[in-house]
Amino acid sequence: MMGPDTSLDPARSAPEEAHGKPLRIREGGLLGGLARVTDLVQRRPARVFWAFLALHVAMWALLPIALLRNPALDVVEGVTFGQHWEVLYWKHPPLPWLIVDSLRRGFGPRLWPLLIAAQLVSGLALWAIWRLAREILPPLPALVSVVLLEGSRSFTYGSEALNHDLISLPFWALAAWFFWRSVRDGNRRDWIVCGFWFGLGAYAKYSIGLLLLTCGLFLIAEPAARRRLWSSGPWLAAGVFLLIVAPQLWALASRPVQPFEFAQSHATRMVTAWDRLSLPADFLGNQFLHLAPLIALALLAIGGSAGDPGSLSRIDGVARRYVTAIALGPAALAVVGAAVAGYGLRWSWGASFWNFAGLAAIVLLGPSVDRTGLRRLILALPVVVVLSAGSIALREVGVDASVDGPRTQFAGAELARQVEARWAAHTTRPLAFVVGDFWLAGNVSFHLRERPYVFVDADSRQTPWIDPAEVRRAGAVIIWPHPDRRGDELPEQYARLFPEAQVEPPIRLVVSTVPRPIRRAFGVAVVPPRDDATGSKSSPQVHPQ
Repeated sequence: MMGPDTSLDPARSAPEEAHGKPLRIREGGLLGGLARVTDLVQRRPARVFWAFLALHVAMWALLPIALLRNPALDVVEGVTFGQHWEVLYWKHPPLPWLIVDSLRRGFGPRLWPLLIAAQLVSGLALWAIWRLAREILPPLPALVSVVLLEGSRSFTYGSEALNHDLISLPFWALAAWFFWRSVRDGNRRDWIVCGFWFGLGAYAKYSIGLLLLTCGLFLIAEPAARRRLWSSGPWLAAGVFLLIVAPQLWALASRPVQPFEFAQSHATRMVTAWDRLSLPADFLGNQFLHLAPLIALALLAIGGSAGDPGSLSRIDGVARRYVTAIALGPAALAVVGAAVAGYGLRWSWGASFWNFAGLAAIVLLGPSVDRTGLRRLILALPVVVVLSAGSIALREVGVDASVDGPRTQFAGAELARQVEARWAAHTTRPLAFVVGDFWLAGNVSFHLRERPYVFVDADSRQTPWIDPAEVRRAGAVIIWPHPDRRGDELPEQYARLFPEAQVEPPIRLVVSTVPRPIRRAFGVAVVPPRDDATGSKSSPQVHPQ
């Protein structure tokens, strides 16, 4: 029969009954405080979840606000491309870049709104995972399954950039939650909402297709779920999904913009038989390393616990198989699919795969968390958090930085100020275009009040909405890395398109880091406006696609 065990019904399961009445220990100092916190967690796990969520969002927002001076690479990319609202871009689906652009429009060149928004997105994902966990587990183990994610890179030291990986997290969690409700209860409204979250998630990152495929295979392979195929629910979900993604499908079919070609170009081609073993192993090994803190926390909370020998049998078997599928299936499908296609995956592409790792640990290793395991988790959690926060701090002071220094300490505002000064020496007209790679030109655009358009690499394939003739008419500043002092020649890719550009003396910046000051030089050229007789302002024409 379908449906979860009634002993796991949130309305019928009380933490005191499921796990035993908390043993109150009269101890002073640290032990007494630990005992009181443990009592509170056991008595009020739902309230503790909200406290945990608030502390998580606050800490991981305030720490980057205190340390970061400049937007991260992915955020600058989002500001650059999101300035033009498109259904599809050359590299990614549009939703994250539209969110970044909206925040830049609303708050100006300030970093803190972007950092807070990133943690609100992360918090929404944690809430949706909590709701899914409560559909399957009693309150206390459901709480622990979410707290374990404090050991996941995706929710901690890798969550400060408002990028496609981060924004995809809540859509994975919401879609998985409503798919479980749909399979369990067969409610048509849940099926429709499930299709909505999958469809909207496709605008965040295409990797949600791996979760969709996993759920589809579960629907076919699981006997208790397969009977839902004879109802209207799955077909309503499919219709809603296709309706939402139809503009994406049309754009992919009709435009010379192919995100899948970009992904293919950045994957490692398998050439030898050794590659077919080593590249998947390297990807999975990196995923394991990034999940190591989560695994350690899970073993502390569950390992060695006396627990209840019958606890595993009290979890609905369909629910256990479902959690296993969504926790492990997307990564398995990605590795197998890439290997069949002859490519190795980049380790960073797995960031959105592990939303359900904490839930799987609890469901598979043992849902009964005793008082001893809970105390170990409470003691270990601050250590993991401090280590994760420390990794951000070390990166920001430049201890583990590359030769160019951490991008989030880059002097983007000063670069923009000097670019604006070079432009102002030629004309009183506001700067309308910046030409260059999206990191340098994007920094200039982000930090300037008028926010000029970015003609990325002078390449119309990446920015098809910009007409080079309009750039020549309105004028522009070209900027490029200047790694040596052999000369100040304009790079060929820009000289061909803008032969009239006037090369200026290089801009030199210094970024102070703990190991050493990092000096950078950038070439600059000005393309004077062609109709600058009066110096009056005119709006450049940008062609929507």
